Amino acid sequence: MSKLLTDALLEEAQQLAAQLQDDIKLASTRLEHVRLTARANEAALLAERLKELNTNDVDTEATN
Repeated sequence: MSKLLTDALLEEAQQLAAQLQDDIKLASTRLEHVRLTARANEAALLAERLKELNTNDVDTEATN
C-alpha cells in the first residue's frame, strides 16, 4: 500500500476516533455511552494498526 494512501487512511481513522470520543460526552443514555465508547475504541485501534502498517512499510522500503 502506498505511503500517501496509508497516511490518508490513518488521518481519517484518527479523525473518526476523535469525533467519536467527542460524541461520548453527548450520550444521553448509558447504552448510548457504551456503544459510542466501543466505536471510539475500535476507531482508535484501527488508527493504531494503520500507523503500525505505515511504519512497517517505511521500514521495509528503507531496507530494500
